[in-house]
Amino acid sequence: MAERSPYVVRPPVPLDAEALGRVHCRVWQETYAGSMSAQTYAALSPERFARGWRQRLAAAADGGRRCLGAGGR
Repeated sequence: MAERSPYVVRPPVPLDAEALGRVHCRVWQETYAGSMSAQTYAALSPERFARGWRQRLAAAADGGRRCLGAGGR
């Protein structure tokens, strides 16, 4: 019998916007550090990315996106 994973892949919901914004921002910070101006880098914020996620999630109920949640969330 296969072991049950503590992770679940599901469509994101509006309540995920803040967490998605934090992850999205961190990925950009780590990926593009040194590749953009200090001013542009300083403008990256989890809140700004979360705002974009809220807009995208409001525009489409699913849109084919998926997110990974721990503990069945």
